Amino acid sequence: MQQAQNIQPAFEVEALEGKEKVTRTFFDDGVMKQETDEVPRGWNVYFPAGHSIRIRSETEMRRLGFLEAPSLLDMESGEAVQSMNMSLKENARRKTRSRKRSSATGGILKDG
Repeated sequence: MQQAQNIQPAFEVEALEGKEKVTRTFFDDGVMKQETDEVPRGWNVYFPAGHSIRIRSETEMRRLGFLEAPSLLDMESGEAVQSMNMSLKENARRKTRSRKRSSATGGILKDG
């Protein structure tokens, strides 16, 4: 009996509502100053291994690829799993199209 695969998304994003106050400390002409700004709270990004990160800017979210749909991971092997948004027929056609055939062997693939 084959065991079911443990498939999970590579990450999950949660938008945080509201704003928060952030205090910056900096030197201006040798004098230490502080400014307080109100900024969006940002996003929490959760990962299947149980850790998470917080990202404050949309630019950083885009750079890290968290604004796109997450890929699926096989949690046993750690490999990406193709989403089954296509039919089995489309999947079979895609796999046979991507195989290169050698013209020197008449289209027969060499094993090994």
